[in-house]
Amino acid sequence: MDSWPSYLIYAIAYGMSVAAFSFNSITVLRILTVISSTCYALYYFIFPTDPLWLDIVTESVLVVINIVMLLYLWSKQRQLLFNTEEKEIHKAIFSTLTPFQFFKLMKSASWVNIAENIKLLGKGDPVNSIYFIYNGKANVVLSPDRNVELADGYFIGERSFTLGNISNADVYTSKPSRMVQWKQADLKDLFKRNPELQKSFNDIISMDMAKKLNL
Repeated sequence: MDSWPSYLIYAIAYGMSVAAFSFNSITVLRILTVISSTCYALYYFIFPTDPLWLDIVTESVLVVINIVMLLYLWSKQRQLLFNTEEKEIHKAIFSTLTPFQFFKLMKSASWVNIAENIKLLGKGDPVNSIYFIYNGKANVVLSPDRNVELADGYFIGERSFTLGNISNADVYTSKPSRMVQWKQADLKDLFKRNPELQKSFNDIISMDMAKKLNL
């Protein structure tokens, strides 16, 4: 049937299918595909002399598959609810990680509150944990006449993790501090299963080490 409603529905269907592949977001792609396939199914049912059932069924299957996948993605997003502190450090430090990568990284970590003047690392000792200072300060004693103070946004123990060395300094908290702590063994297990996450994490650590050269 040659009428403007048929052309309009077909144009919407075609336009949505083309637009879907111009977005990086898989969620937007699936939403536009649902709209496109729904319009195609309506077109094949209403406007031909006899409904084109094969086309209607195939487009309907695409609609159902994409709706199911959208619900699955939505349920996964619901699991990735970060608290205020996690949102803050994700934006400031870990923004190169996808939300799901960051979720995995934080699942292997612990938030710890550490009192003032607590020894975190001992010079010459193996390093079992990496710390990230969310709020606080740590004094790094490299030698009797050389101290470096680390504040919010810095890692502690990252050198040992990346290079496999023992600690090259004594590290004490110089005020009550809130930190994220990763056990090295837990991180290594995580990275065995997620090599892309390891690469991104190492890049973040390398930036942290570069910043420390200016302290």
